[in-house]
Amino acid sequence: MRGKPTGQRQGEQDILEDRGPVIDRSVLDSYRSLQQAGTPDLIGSLVTTYVEQSSAIMKSLGSAVDEKNSEDMFRLAHKLKSSSAIVGAMELSALLKSLELLGRQNEVEGTADLFAHIQKEFEAVQEALRPLIPE
Repeated sequence: MRGKPTGQRQGEQDILEDRGPVIDRSVLDSYRSLQQAGTPDLIGSLVTTYVEQSSAIMKSLGSAVDEKNSEDMFRLAHKLKSSSAIVGAMELSALLKSLELLGRQNEVEGTADLFAHIQKEFEAVQEALRPLIPE
């Protein structure tokens, strides 16, 4: 096994490797290169904000799907798609892009099944990121 990259917290590399494609580690590594000594943990702050805010967005997105509100589906999926990509959740981001496009096209057929898949991926992303939140 390779050595732990500088600035990476204990166990972080193993967590991300174990999760495989759930989190693209190279995305977080690109932010890690911006970390300056003596400043708050950039990755920890980024992940904390994502975990805290994304749950509320997912709840609203679920309501939009249930209500077949394509405008809200588009808006919320777009927002969560972008923030998910920022933390390296590329598969989740791609699924949200599909939902975003359906919302943009005012298409609600199949969105409940797609959202169910998004929920499963979202849970995996949350689980993978949670250990990266500073205590």
